[in-house]
Amino acid sequence: MTQTVSLCDGRSVKLGRIRPASRPQALNFGNYFDPAKATMALPASVDWSQKAMDSIRRVYLNDQYGDCVIAGKYHQVGIWSGNDSGNTVVGTDQEVYSAYQRICGPGDNGCVITEVLDYFRQNGLKFNGQVHKIDGYVQADWTNKELVKAGIYLFGGGTLGINLPQAWTCTNCTWSATNTGIVGGHDVCICGYNDKGVQICTWGGIVTITWDAFT
Repeated sequence: MTQTVSLCDGRSVKLGRIRPASRPQALNFGNYFDPAKATMALPASVDWSQKAMDSIRRVYLNDQYGDCVIAGKYHQVGIWSGNDSGNTVVGTDQEVYSAYQRICGPGDNGCVITEVLDYFRQNGLKFNGQVHKIDGYVQADWTNKELVKAGIYLFGGGTLGINLPQAWTCTNCTWSATNTGIVGGHDVCICGYNDKGVQICTWGGIVTITWDAFT
C-alpha cells in the first residue's frame, strides 16, 4: 500500500516500501568485517553525493507513484557511476516506471526492498537502454555505528528502509530523533556520513539523519 504525504516545501510525494511477509535471508556484513580489527581507520567523513547530483536531483516519479524502492536503486547507480568515472548514469522516467510495474506488480502498490535487489542482481535495471546489475548485497546491523560507516565507505553507499515519522517529511534538512507518528514505509539511498550523522538522498534532495536517530 502506498501513501501520499505533503512535504514542508508544499510538494506531495509518495511512500511505497512494503514490509516483507517474513524476514528475508541475506549475508550479514558483520560476519565478514569487524571494524575493530581493521588495519586502517575509517575516514572521518565520506560524501559520495557531489559527483552524482545529476542523478540525486531526479525524483524518478516518486512524487506520482510509491516507487521509492526503484528510485533508490537508480540513485545508487548514479552515485557509483559518478564517483567511478565522473560520468553519472541516469535513467529515464519511463524506464523507472517500467521497472516498477515489472518487478513490483501492476498498479501502484509499493515494493519489497529485497525483491527489487534480487531482480537488480539477476536481471539488472535499464538506464537509457543499458542494463546495470549488482553482483550481490549484504545486510548490516544499523545500530553498529562503525559497521554502518564501513559499509558506506567500502560499498559506495547503501539502501535504507525506514518507517518514516511525520517529522521527517522534508528534504535538504536534518532528520532527528522524534516520537511523531509513522506515516508509511520509505526507501532511501545512503550517500555519505560525517560526525553529525548519515546522509541520504530522497525526493530530489539530501538529508542528514543524525546518529542518534539512525542507531
